[in-house]
Amino acid sequence: MKQLGKDQVNLVLDWHDLHESPGLRRNTAGFDTIKSLAEQANRDKRLVINAFLYAFLCPAKNFDLFLKENTDEISSDIATIEKKMKSLADFEREATSLRETGLESIYLAARNVVARKSARDEQRTLATLIFSGPSTTEQIAEDLGISENLAGRILRVLGAVVEEQASGRFALRAGTDTLAVVLQLIRSTLGLDPIRVLRRRIEAQKSEART
Repeated sequence: MKQLGKDQVNLVLDWHDLHESPGLRRNTAGFDTIKSLAEQANRDKRLVINAFLYAFLCPAKNFDLFLKENTDEISSDIATIEKKMKSLADFEREATSLRETGLESIYLAARNVVARKSARDEQRTLATLIFSGPSTTEQIAEDLGISENLAGRILRVLGAVVEEQASGRFALRAGTDTLAVVLQLIRSTLGLDPIRVLRRRIEAQKSEART
């Protein structure tokens, strides 16, 4: 196996400029663009990739076996998101108000849409946006196997955490509050926990730095 280089991958939490490449998605267009970028990273051209897409690719495509990521840029925000997610879990368990009223209002508005038993497509839409980034209604429809009309209605009813961009794509609203709410909802409804994958990568890098 090739000796791992240093910091071949820079993880970021936003999708700034990344979504301009239509192939940089976890499905729909396949993984050809992502694989090509990974090959470039192995040739000493550093890959910048969204942390949650990377968290999907680690278990699904074993990216962490042949690429070495730099988690420094996201460590602080991940800790903040984890803290907010714990607050949301405590809020559900203890039925008390959150200290952060803005976080509570976002969560309640999104939960009313996503936590229903019949809300499978809404749940999968959030998962697609967290792992694939800004998406068109056509891409969401193809990803989920639903009509484009239904995809558009779902994206708009998720307005507490989703916004329509000038490009016509739909994306998660910026900020750790939105990420905490979405991650808590897909964890509780779909059992998906990318934040756990990233925490393991952060801790592994810290351990390696100490040795």
